[in-house]
Amino acid sequence: MYDPSHCEFLVGDALKVATIAHRDQVRKDEFSTPFIYHPVMVMLKVARDTTNPVALATALLHDVVEDTDASIDSFPEEVKEYVEVLTARGEDKRLRKLEAVDDLGNCVSNIPILVKLADRLHNLESTPSKFDMYKESTEELLYLAYARGLFDTFNCQDLRSIFNEIKNRNG
Repeated sequence: MYDPSHCEFLVGDALKVATIAHRDQVRKDEFSTPFIYHPVMVMLKVARDTTNPVALATALLHDVVEDTDASIDSFPEEVKEYVEVLTARGEDKRLRKLEAVDDLGNCVSNIPILVKLADRLHNLESTPSKFDMYKESTEELLYLAYARGLFDTFNCQDLRSIFNEIKNRNG
């Protein structure tokens, strides 16, 4: 278990767990990029809006439970709760994405919303061909960010910008 007074190890431990958990995975992009690149990019994007170690650890671990068999049981309850909120379950990807935004709306903290904004931003930057799958849930996510007072965060501004750019390009 983590001692809350030792948060300086939280991000490093999250990076280690994510790296091991995703070691054999690649992104579904044109380059087959090693998957660990995605959670690291999400963490770096979150760091533009906050340096909270819980937020950064959550960003690194956000796909571990959903995409691997790795455990995050050794992490603080707060991190596990946020990762759980960000974990999409079910067969229908489009429906899963919409339900995940609903779950975020029920969360008291804004940390999972900041992580999801950064996650969606990186997904659209790296795989714009998946725009149709993300369109409806991205609109819901942007509305939620606005309702929570997060509309002026770096990631929300960038997500709005890239979303509108791709939407206009696709007609």
